[in-house]
Amino acid sequence: MATPSVRRSHQPSRTKEPGKSNSLPLATRRIAAWAVEMTLVVTSGLVPFGMGAYANSRSDLNRVPLNPLLVQTERAIARPFALPVSYGTRNVASPTNLLWTIALLAPLTLSGWQLYMLAKTGSTLAKHQFGIKVINAEGKPPGFKAVLVREGLGRWGLPMSVAYFLWHNSFLFPSLGAFTSLATIMLVLEARGFPWQQNRRALHDKLAGTNTVDVAKPVTPLFQRGNQGNQSQLSEKDEEARSHQL
Repeated sequence: MATPSVRRSHQPSRTKEPGKSNSLPLATRRIAAWAVEMTLVVTSGLVPFGMGAYANSRSDLNRVPLNPLLVQTERAIARPFALPVSYGTRNVASPTNLLWTIALLAPLTLSGWQLYMLAKTGSTLAKHQFGIKVINAEGKPPGFKAVLVREGLGRWGLPMSVAYFLWHNSFLFPSLGAFTSLATIMLVLEARGFPWQQNRRALHDKLAGTNTVDVAKPVTPLFQRGNQGNQSQLSEKDEEARSHQL
């Protein structure tokens, strides 16, 4: 007696469900990734600065002159913000000198690394986690020149300049809290795209010729879109010519 054969149905493999971040709108993920990047940079400076301030409050530690690099940085920041400037020689605890130097260099190093990753791969750790990527018109990573224009001029230069101008020439000056609020508003508006802009594209992307896209969706490079548009226009003209002939 023959045994009945059992047919095994081959079920299609289930695609990996997108993470929670991928279910969010693209604009929200862009701002969230930027907020994470800035949090990492700020934390890298605040942690050693706080540790240095604590060490400086202790009287049992040896005192040494403040690092000249820190002195010049402090004066350069104090002048435009109407903060008091100390022109004498300041003595701090010896661990404070080291920790405050780290607090100055660590954010610069981390920012440089993020810019390098953005230029070479189009993404940072934060952008990768949120499933977004920055590309140029050819669909490739933007490169160093575009990244410098995107971040230095579009992302920070213009918004911060507008915020500083409004703050310095208003009754809000010299309140640092008011400047922080204005700067935050300008940065968020620039990142989301202004309401009168088509597709709400961020200013820094327009200046650099880049675009922030969802890595889970196929992307057509801009030059191919233009070719496709031209081909569609030519086909429409051909159809019109044929209809006139008929």
